[in-house]
Amino acid sequence: MKFWKLIACLILLLTFGCSENESNLIKELNGNKNNFKHFETERYLGLKYEIPTVLKYPSTTNIVLDKKQSKIYASSDQMVHITFEKFSKTRVLLLRKKNTQDSKTDLVWLNDYYAKLRSQTFENSEITIATDLKSRTNKTGYIQLVTDRGSYYNADYAIATIDFNDNFYVLQLIASKELLPYLYDDFLKIIQSIQ
Repeated sequence: MKFWKLIACLILLLTFGCSENESNLIKELNGNKNNFKHFETERYLGLKYEIPTVLKYPSTTNIVLDKKQSKIYASSDQMVHITFEKFSKTRVLLLRKKNTQDSKTDLVWLNDYYAKLRSQTFENSEITIATDLKSRTNKTGYIQLVTDRGSYYNADYAIATIDFNDNFYVLQLIASKELLPYLYDDFLKIIQSIQ
């Protein structure tokens, strides 16, 4: 059933005037069982990772907390975004002082904090329980979804927070409700590629 929803979404996009680059995103997803096909190595924020080549367009959206410590990748139609944001351990402590204090580890707190911030972009949101990333990506961290439950937005978030090289990194996959389930495994592949 999800496959047909994706096909319907893609047909609507094509019918109502996709740009040539938009068509490239759709062609790549359709031609590779709804997964990104081509990846290239990037280095930024002290990380080395693989990123889909169709997500190489600048984004004007404000979807990170600190643009100086982040990198945003977007499709040409801005339908799909992947972000990387670096947090030093000191920065997390300062954020914790300004906000709630509790007994959670810094990694768990940052993951929850970011998910709550994202949930505020929706009128009626749902945050899933955080899942450990270790078994799926061999990275120390958590991932959870923030979904819109009924407002006019057609986007959901997958948020991953990892502890790597003595820093924390928050990664986001932002995509339409129809695309996110298909791109989730690609997001895990990107997280796994981090060195």
